[in-house]
Amino acid sequence: EGGGSRFIRGAGSNVSRLYSHPLKLKMTKMTNPTPGLSFIKSSRKEIKIAMNKVKVGLAGCGSVAGYYLPDLRESPFVELISVCDVVRARAEKRAAENDVPHIFANIDEMLDGPPFDLLINTTAMQAHDPLNKKALIAGVHVFCEKPIATTLDEGKTLLDLAKQKNLELWGAPNVVTSPQFRCMAEILQS
Repeated sequence: EGGGSRFIRGAGSNVSRLYSHPLKLKMTKMTNPTPGLSFIKSSRKEIKIAMNKVKVGLAGCGSVAGYYLPDLRESPFVELISVCDVVRARAEKRAAENDVPHIFANIDEMLDGPPFDLLINTTAMQAHDPLNKKALIAGVHVFCEKPIATTLDEGKTLLDLAKQKNLELWGAPNVVTSPQFRCMAEILQS
């Protein structure tokens, strides 16, 4: 068996790791791997780790979302679950453009809808604190366009809440195709 790509998934507490030699492939066992990780053979002597995709809900479908959603759609680390906007037609438009299956007109409905791991908040600044707080209370990690809140006290309260709930709270700017987003995806998978 030579150079073709192979995908290997772990079962239980053992995962097979694929090592490549220019002339043949050899399998070895790994015990107690990190849950949710698989090993991918992508080319000779190269091993890559594939994670379960982070399920993402995005709130705020205005102009900023127009930059985020295409990158999220293309990211190998993301599964877009839902979009939300107070102007439902805007949410419908962004969902259609980016193949997002669920559309909501308010954050409460979205948080009660299909589950997701990470809220990306691209709403207007005055909505950042209340939406971030609702997501954290619901047990969802948050990535928010700047600022995470409009006052220092609100920001501190959000950080304390995230810490208390053992959740992540990130402030933008950032790029979802960047190494930082991959790092966030790895943290959420651990």
